[in-house]
Amino acid sequence: MNIRNTLAVLFMAFGLTLAALLVPQVLESNRTYTSTNDQIVVDQARNDVFEAVLALRKGRTALTLLAMRGEAGIGLRDDLAAAVMFLNRAAQTFAMSENAVLRQLSDPLAQQADRLSDNAVDFANITALGDAEAIAAALVMQQQLFVEVQHETLLVRQQILQEVGIPDTVMGALQMMRNYILSVSNALNDDLVLAAPNGPDGNRIGLRQVQSSVDRMTTINQFYSDIASAYRPDTIMVALDLAAYLDSTYLPTLNNYVAAVSGNGNLTAAQRDWATTVNDADLLVNQTTARLFAMSQAHLTSEREEARRMLNMMLILTAFVVVMFGLSLYLVTQHIVRPLTYVQLKINDIAAGHLDPIIRKKLLLRDLDTVFDALRALRISSRRREMLTADRLALNEHIVEAHGILRSEVDAAAKVQLSLLPRPERVGHIRFSSLFQPSSVVAGDTYDFINLSDTRVGLFQIDVAGHGAAAGLVSMAAHISARRALRGIKPDINLAQSVQTMNAHWSPELTYFTALFVEFDATSRVARLVQAGHPHPVLMRKDGKVLRIGQGGLPIGVVDGAVFDMIEFDFDYGDRLLVFSDGIYENFNSEGEIYSEERLVQLLQDNASCSTADLVEVIKSSVVSWNKAGVPSDDVSLVIAERI
Repeated sequence: MNIRNTLAVLFMAFGLTLAALLVPQVLESNRTYTSTNDQIVVDQARNDVFEAVLALRKGRTALTLLAMRGEAGIGLRDDLAAAVMFLNRAAQTFAMSENAVLRQLSDPLAQQADRLSDNAVDFANITALGDAEAIAAALVMQQQLFVEVQHETLLVRQQILQEVGIPDTVMGALQMMRNYILSVSNALNDDLVLAAPNGPDGNRIGLRQVQSSVDRMTTINQFYSDIASAYRPDTIMVALDLAAYLDSTYLPTLNNYVAAVSGNGNLTAAQRDWATTVNDADLLVNQTTARLFAMSQAHLTSEREEARRMLNMMLILTAFVVVMFGLSLYLVTQHIVRPLTYVQLKINDIAAGHLDPIIRKKLLLRDLDTVFDALRALRISSRRREMLTADRLALNEHIVEAHGILRSEVDAAAKVQLSLLPRPERVGHIRFSSLFQPSSVVAGDTYDFINLSDTRVGLFQIDVAGHGAAAGLVSMAAHISARRALRGIKPDINLAQSVQTMNAHWSPELTYFTALFVEFDATSRVARLVQAGHPHPVLMRKDGKVLRIGQGGLPIGVVDGAVFDMIEFDFDYGDRLLVFSDGIYENFNSEGEIYSEERLVQLLQDNASCSTADLVEVIKSSVVSWNKAGVPSDDVSLVIAERI
């Protein structure tokens, strides 16, 4: 991966990390702002529903009083109009909501408003006719309608609460206060009926009803006072005036009425005072309801403004991060990636041999100045190296030319050497087979077999110390000298003496070598052998017996005036003599293990019954498989002489 790709991956990872951190925060801030904004609208609609419930409860009370007194009494028409207005307004608000559940609540509210409006018209028409029985029946139906509409509206209020919920403890406290006001309003409307001038007098049933009202209002006040103590005072203080009025004025007045009903006081005055406090408490309920709504709106507006502020702050932070990211990307691209890309291209050009001048760049980072200095130094060095390379190429051409000449001379020497080696053939009464594997182009091993007379055949094998061209040249000189030595055998000069003469005339300037000379005599079935430091030959009898013969001796050219011993051995029909250089058993395998003379002798014993041709192949295969490299570490030569 190059620098550009690495930085691209790093910046991508960095950008994705920033996006993963900032985007959720922005989305959450936007969600909070949108949710709070929706809460304001929903709170308005919820307050309308609450106001409609209060108006419906008051309308029921007005209908009851109308039935008791035979006249409209306390503002039935106003309560009905208020309920219709609040229901329609809530329905319109929910109709525009993006919440599907809230939109579904729009139709039920509008339907209830329509029911109230339609029935109000019918009720007005009936009362205008003046039929007492029809009016009484209409009052019952109208009361039933108000009960049903109030019930349906309360169900809608519960659905709103289930869908939207209560966002925080402040709204929870305000919701609790609305429930408190609703409970107080219901109790007050019941008390309006009881406190009416034509209402219950001091009989026992009236006493029980009033006492029940006292207990009910006391329980409501106590219950909500205990719950409200768990919330902050500034949240519930809007209801303190109502609670204080109920405790200090309303309940004592109601208790006085209970006492008057029991016969302890003026019943008419007590009933009048109670009716006055009911109206005052109802007015205070309306004021408290308005204050609660104002407080909930103020709280939600404050939350919305806080959410807006947080959203704006996150947007500004995101914009700042994007700008800084873009600036960083620009700086890295202009002052790091591009200069380094230029350096990379110039390095590739230099590597390709294009040594154009290096353009000086304006760099923001001082470290890159060092890189450009190094690049210029590299160009200069490459220029010098190019000149040196040209000189070396010219020198290499001379070397290749000289090597070609030398190679051709070595090949010529190899051809000359191979021309000195005889082909496998029968010479007199001896059949010769051979194996020759040089470790180089020119070998240090050589051999020959010569017809010395009608009854005598000569054989020699030579192994010059070392191998390669130098050893090959010495082996050719030794080859010629050895042929001369075999041909120098006379009746008065035996094989050993002839070898001694060869040793005496060998130049001390030349490398020494080991040799083995054999003279085969057909008339006596005897062979004579002179060993000059050469490996002991192997004699294989026709009956399969394998023998090592020879006495060692010194190599030719080591000691001036050395004496060489000649030994005689029987060599009858079917016998075979194996003459070989040390390269045949001094080969190493891949584990560094030597082939060894013992392994060679064992191979010959195991294959003593093979024909000579097969025996040569067995030896060759064994040596090749031992040295898996295919090229022996030393020259390998083998001659098998078989008497026939």
